[in-house]
Amino acid sequence: MNILLISYLFPPDKSAGGYRAASFAKYFPEKDLNVFLLTSNKEITENNELQKEYNLSMVYYAKRPKLREIGYKIKLLALLELLNLDKLLFFPDIYFPWITRAVKVGSKAIENEKIDVILATQPPLSALVVGYRLSKKFNIPLISDYRDPWNGSPFLQFPKFIKKKHLKLEKKIVKKSKMLVTIGKDCAKIIEKALHLEKDSFEIIHNGFFKEEIPTTQCEKEKQTFTVSFFGNFYLVHKPVFRTFCLGFGEFVKKHNLLPHQVKFNYAGGTSRKVIRRMVHEAEIEDYFHDLGYLSKRKFHCELQKSNVLILLYPKGIEYALPTKLYDYILGNSHIMLISYKKDNWSVLDEIEQQYTQVQISTSAIYEKLWSLYNKWKNNKLKYGCNEEKIMSFERKFLAYKYSEKIKAKFMKH
Repeated sequence: MNILLISYLFPPDKSAGGYRAASFAKYFPEKDLNVFLLTSNKEITENNELQKEYNLSMVYYAKRPKLREIGYKIKLLALLELLNLDKLLFFPDIYFPWITRAVKVGSKAIENEKIDVILATQPPLSALVVGYRLSKKFNIPLISDYRDPWNGSPFLQFPKFIKKKHLKLEKKIVKKSKMLVTIGKDCAKIIEKALHLEKDSFEIIHNGFFKEEIPTTQCEKEKQTFTVSFFGNFYLVHKPVFRTFCLGFGEFVKKHNLLPHQVKFNYAGGTSRKVIRRMVHEAEIEDYFHDLGYLSKRKFHCELQKSNVLILLYPKGIEYALPTKLYDYILGNSHIMLISYKKDNWSVLDEIEQQYTQVQISTSAIYEKLWSLYNKWKNNKLKYGCNEEKIMSFERKFLAYKYSEKIKAKFMKH
């Protein structure tokens, strides 16, 4: 069976969305699904070794539009996004010029390769539109793979009259799709609610991790200093939760007269240092705060392993987000502190028996929980890690195999 995989992003792009598509390409052929890639990444068309690594039968390249790149360079796009005007100007998103190009190139791929199924994965939204148009043009079954919700997403707020346009387009795509796939049950619920779909309209294929990402070297846990760490970037919606955490951490060290050699708070990631420093200063925890900057992969995994507690922020109103770094955290063999209003959505942690603590988004609750975890650590009673056998069910290879079997059961002619 031949599959046209439409993925705007693909390695060597360092994007979580790109790696999701890459895992399908890499492992589908092992289950007799040949993958032909349609992408905007020119680098992979020129890199035969990378094509072999990801088991690609052929790569079809549609030129990436420069609108986003130019917009950020002249700082106009950032302003439009701040004012929420980008949604008025670009439909369905800023990548819309790619649609026409990709449909043209994708048509050639279909004509050349005898494609049986089209699998379009987003982000961006434009990739789903490409899949829809090609499916309609050639009457080939379409799989729409959602990494994030479209309508109903807390990260995508559309003006009313534009929202109707988005709803209409997404409903067309979903109606045309013979299979709908997303990363988790909560993401599926959001899309089903927004589009008034029946319950369980989606197949669930988690993001997971590559087996190669499992650290081969082990770094010892901090034994002299209670180490709490937060790694990664965060969006504007995470800012209030991060601020609340900083204030809670401040209460924790002040009320118990803890000194910087007893407790520390590590951060590494790409978030604005100005934003971080402002919140750290407000909480009066400068002496405890350690900015590790940008870490190499090896150093990152080592810092994960050394940390006693790893912080995950889960903002109010965000009902589906499973951050990619969740799997890095799990592989870090530490204790996870989940700062969240809801616990239900974190079934992955329960499934793999991960040692974690859930706490409400409030200064006092965070302070009390940190004190509890600190005492457990001090008395060598803080538990780390997960069930190593169960975490392997979230390996990308296993998930891709599961996906391929669903595709074959649905579309293979007997």
